[in-house]
Amino acid sequence: ELDQTVFYPEGGGQLSDTGEIFTDGKAVAVLHVREKEGRILHETKEPLTAGTKVEAQVNWQTRFDHMQQHCGEHLLSYAFWKLSGADNIGFHMSPEMVTIDLNRQVSAAEISQAEKMANEHIQADLPLKPQWMDAQTGSRVAFRKFNDKLSGLVRVVAIEGSDSCTCCGTHPPRTGMVGLVKIFKAEKHKEGTRIYFLCGRLALKKINLCWQSLCEAAHALSLKEEEIQFGVARLQEEKSQLSLF
Repeated sequence: ELDQTVFYPEGGGQLSDTGEIFTDGKAVAVLHVREKEGRILHETKEPLTAGTKVEAQVNWQTRFDHMQQHCGEHLLSYAFWKLSGADNIGFHMSPEMVTIDLNRQVSAAEISQAEKMANEHIQADLPLKPQWMDAQTGSRVAFRKFNDKLSGLVRVVAIEGSDSCTCCGTHPPRTGMVGLVKIFKAEKHKEGTRIYFLCGRLALKKINLCWQSLCEAAHALSLKEEEIQFGVARLQEEKSQLSLF
């Protein structure tokens, strides 16, 4: 536990920061950070002596990845709310994928429209303004999402011309730094829809992996990439015919 910290503890659907704590000429890895009863606890690879003066440093790539995902989630949630009247009732971030749960089922066309709007707001490079305020003011400012059980000071993250909601997460100063939002899958979840997506660097990494696999499959079937679905259908038909003998 530090008297002050630059590390974000896991919470609000966002993963924790990682990084290092420097002391006595050596670096001690910070593996995970969590909050417990108002205290921020750093799980380190090695123990540290109480009272030691240290320098804390976050892993910037990890922090920025999380900033891109969280800001992209705001933009996507706003798009579904604005275009389809669907509310985000669940948010979860993992190293491999980010999901939001919508309170109603949405169509493929609605998903495409929401993705398009989110990316338009990224390309517009809109400024973000995180601000602390009393809960009464926050209930008016956070027009998309506000928990009526909140009291005292609340933090509202507002995107100019776009989303505004209560949020404790980390974000870039402008939407352009998100890069892109890409939805990879949608499925029925309870009475609504679960949306799987990634933003920025992680989205590009996933797209490149998918494209490489697609190109290899297309090459194996001697097809163009855009014809791969016909090749798979042909193989399924051939397999079906062979099973008759």
